[in-house]
Amino acid sequence: MDEIRPLPWDTQFFEMPIGRLDLTTGVEVERILKLLHMSPYRVVVIHIENPSDNDLRLMSHVAVLVDLKLVYVKQPLTQISDNCLSVVNYKGPVTYDIIELAYASGVYSRFKQDPGFEPYFKQLYRLWIEKSIAGELADAVFVYFIDSKPAGLITVKKAEQEAVIGLLSVDEKHRRIGIASKLINRVEHWCTEEQYNRVMVATQSANIPACRFYEKQAYACEKRFGIYHFWKD
Repeated sequence: MDEIRPLPWDTQFFEMPIGRLDLTTGVEVERILKLLHMSPYRVVVIHIENPSDNDLRLMSHVAVLVDLKLVYVKQPLTQISDNCLSVVNYKGPVTYDIIELAYASGVYSRFKQDPGFEPYFKQLYRLWIEKSIAGELADAVFVYFIDSKPAGLITVKKAEQEAVIGLLSVDEKHRRIGIASKLINRVEHWCTEEQYNRVMVATQSANIPACRFYEKQAYACEKRFGIYHFWKD
């Protein structure tokens, strides 16, 4: 039976009661709407794994689609040389340039796209990069420097069976010169050093440049999720 579970961290950060509902395929609109309206939550985040086109059509009567998330994986990892001196395993201060790169990484995120969450977007992503550099949300943060100034960054965290990329961003002025490739190669080298043979990264289907980039780097789309925000009026 479907159950809405609380999201304590989100509830505290966004200062409103927020829950999460995970659905399988075969959407039943009336049953879901009844469950949502009876819940105590101001917002319910709904996830559907590998939704069919019919599921997406039916869910449009329930809530707003804020993200069609694609999960990319690369496995196995080949041995990659780490010969780019411009990429640094960063443990320095959280500077203005670092924060701006974090913001740029989230322009397609549901927190940026949903007007109800957008006012919290910068605070959320600033906290994300701060906690990543502090070692709470990431095990490594790699930064690409041009003339001693951050031009790109990537974060990665160890999970049980894989390493997970969190943030990836390149300064708009320095795109299309291979910085993202150098960053992801550095992460893959780090993964092999840490005895990981699988890397996972999630992005939005609307972020076509990111999807093309990962596919060019030999990442395969393993699954997708329809993510909806239901706001109770």
